[in-house]
Amino acid sequence: MIVKSIERTDIGNCVELGKLLHNESPYYGRSEFNESKLYRLAELCINDPNYCCFVAQDNDDNIIGMIAGVIGTHFFSDCKYSTDITFFVKPESRGSTAALRLLTAFCIWSEAMGCDEIRCGVSTGIRIDAADRIYKKFGFKEEGRLYVMVPNKDKLVH
Repeated sequence: MIVKSIERTDIGNCVELGKLLHNESPYYGRSEFNESKLYRLAELCINDPNYCCFVAQDNDDNIIGMIAGVIGTHFFSDCKYSTDITFFVKPESRGSTAALRLLTAFCIWSEAMGCDEIRCGVSTGIRIDAADRIYKKFGFKEEGRLYVMVPNKDKLVH
């Protein structure tokens, strides 16, 4: 297995991974899948140094996982941080070293870009306990929670 930066020839396979993630997530079904948005994100990851995407390939050169991220700053500070946009490994490749290698690549990139913090989260609802173990193994600490509400368009929010 190798982990490498995304190349244009990888984009179609990454879009397919995005579809798998969308279909597996118990939450993402509320939103329509937008393939062209993934193509635009991949182009950003290739062309904009503040974006990254790493892919894991198995020994047959099949892409089995990916992690994409972006660099930002807090609204109240110039503290520079990286955050993941997506992090996914195909179900049949879970338990391999793909997730560990992808997260390692993302952390190395973040440090090389001079980030003060690396901020990752799980909003998919996919294998939250496994993600928690991986992040803690890397030294991440849980900070905060994510709350989601689907507004009723016929009713005002309190």
